[in-house]
Amino acid sequence: MYETGKKNLEAQESLNDGLVGYWKMDPSTSSGQATDHSSNGNHGTWSGGASAIAGGKFDGAGSFDGVNDYLRINNNSTLNVGNTMTVNFWINPSEPGW
Repeated sequence: MYETGKKNLEAQESLNDGLVGYWKMDPSTSSGQATDHSSNGNHGTWSGGASAIAGGKFDGAGSFDGVNDYLRINNNSTLNVGNTMTVNFWINPSEPGW
């Protein structure tokens, strides 16, 4: 994906090319907020009982009950991505057959 021999800093800068938001959902972030780790500042607010918890696939996870929990991201011009976008997430249901 990256040229052999590139420095880590250069690889990190390439990650932000076109990146709109990156929410780790790690519990170390400020209370009630999901920090956007891209350079866009599209921070989210946990609502309806949703929260960040320890564990998860990559050192943190969002906990949602499937009823009324969500992560609210306010409107920002960086979220106007046009006709093409990719959304990626990892789901690990707490019970089978969800």
